[in-house]
Amino acid sequence: MPGASQLTFRPLRTDDLTAISLVHRRACLIAYRFMQWSYSLEEVEAWYSPKFAEWTWTQAAFDADAMAGFIALAHRIGVACPGSQERSGPDHAARV
Repeated sequence: MPGASQLTFRPLRTDDLTAISLVHRRACLIAYRFMQWSYSLEEVEAWYSPKFAEWTWTQAAFDADAMAGFIALAHRIGVACPGSQERSGPDHAARV
């Protein structure tokens, strides 16, 4: 697809917490708009922080220097990306 961004992938690291939280927050602001979901970045970071010990963190997807999505495994597979990346970004790449 001409003009499409080129994603790069690398393993997730614990120092990715802020970027992971930002991706999750942006995705939830879109997905849960009907519920008036409005947690701050700090609240999302606090929620994710203990998950590093509990979950299996696999891949981070980057569009240029910004994290575009990630894959983490808990009791189910979680793929998060903002709505602007749907069907063309990391969630799609992870499923193909």
